[in-house]
Amino acid sequence: MTYVNKTATSILAEAGWSILPFHQNPSPPARESLTPLALASAYASVSDAVPADFALHDDAGVLLRTPSRRWARRNLLLYHGLAYGAGAWMGNPDIDLHCANSPYLARVIRSMLALPNWLERRCLDPRAFSAVTDIPLPLPCLLDDRAGAGPFAMGADLPPPVARLLDSGAVLGHAVQPRKQDLLATASILYWLNQAAREHGSGPIKLVISSVSIEGAQRQQLDAMLAPAGYRWDDLSVPVPPLRQEALFRLMRSTRFCLAAGDGRSPQRQPAKKKPPP
Repeated sequence: MTYVNKTATSILAEAGWSILPFHQNPSPPARESLTPLALASAYASVSDAVPADFALHDDAGVLLRTPSRRWARRNLLLYHGLAYGAGAWMGNPDIDLHCANSPYLARVIRSMLALPNWLERRCLDPRAFSAVTDIPLPLPCLLDDRAGAGPFAMGADLPPPVARLLDSGAVLGHAVQPRKQDLLATASILYWLNQAAREHGSGPIKLVISSVSIEGAQRQQLDAMLAPAGYRWDDLSVPVPPLRQEALFRLMRSTRFCLAAGDGRSPQRQPAKKKPPP
C-alpha cells in the first residue's frame, strides 16, 4: 500500500499537481502506522481553509478522514481491498470515482453500490455503473534488476533448508505474505495434499511461509490438531524471514504452487482442534 501511494504521488507531481499529503510522515516501506487523533485534528484544521481541487484517498485512509466536498471539490477512492471503513464510502455521494485494483474488485464494488432499495425503487448509489473503474497497480519490484535496489535490496537470502529443498526437486508452495493465512485452513489443505501424495507414492508437499505468520501458541495448537494423523506443523511448512527481491524471485520461479487461504479472521482467535482436519 505504501509503495502504491508513493507511486501515485510521484505521477501526480510529474503531471504538475501540487501535492499536500494528509499524513506528512509516511511510514517505512512495508509497514503501517497509526495517526494519533490530536495529529489528525491538526492536519484537518490546516487544510480546512481552501478545499483542494482533487483528493486521492485510499481505503485505509478513510478511517482518518471521510471523503467529502469539505476537503476537496472532487474525490477519488483507491481500493486495495474492502477491509476498511465501508461506512465511509458506501452510498457516499461525495466520492466521484471508485477505483479498484482489479476488474474483479470493481465488479464487487459495483454490486455493493447497486444494492437495491425496494421501497424507494432505487439503488444504494444510482451511479454504481458509471462511477466505478479499475486500474493495474504498479508492481512493487525492479524487474530489470534482479538484486533490487533501495528498499528492494532489504531482506534475507533463501535459508539453506529452503534452497536444499528447491535443489532436490521437492514439491514446494509459497505463501510468504505475513499474517494473511487462515492457518487452520492452510493446515487442512496441506494435510489433504500430503495424504493424496502418499496414496500416489509421491514425496511430501510443503509450504514456504513467513516466519512471522505463526507464533508459539499457534504452532502448539496446530501440532495438537495434526498429531492424531501423524503430522506436525513442521512436516507441512518451512518458515522464511522477509526475503530480498532476488531470493523472492528465485522462490517464486522454483515453487510449484501458491496457497492463499484466508478468511479475514485473526489466527489468534481460532480454536484449536484435537483431531485431523476434516
